[in-house]
Amino acid sequence: MGLIFICPLFPNWNCYKKITGKEHAILKKFISNCIVIDINNELKKNVVSIRQESNVKLPDAIIAGTAIFLAIPLLSADTDFKKVSGISLVLFEEI
Repeated sequence: MGLIFICPLFPNWNCYKKITGKEHAILKKFISNCIVIDINNELKKNVVSIRQESNVKLPDAIIAGTAIFLAIPLLSADTDFKKVSGISLVLFEEI
């Protein structure tokens, strides 16, 4: 079984003031090996609904909405995702 990594990304890496050229190159290479899913209308509806119902931050709503859109479980250590209904959350807890 493969791993799906969901992370809100911004196309303009220059918005990150502290990122080095080396870090930029590493991220660009990593992303080139990923399947990038654009935020389509259905995903936008999921995100808006999640924000209205659970009051999580926008990046978290995008992550949760994407997991719902793709019908995949979300593995996270962030307990805020417990607020999101309709998500299959696998809560990672350190031992």
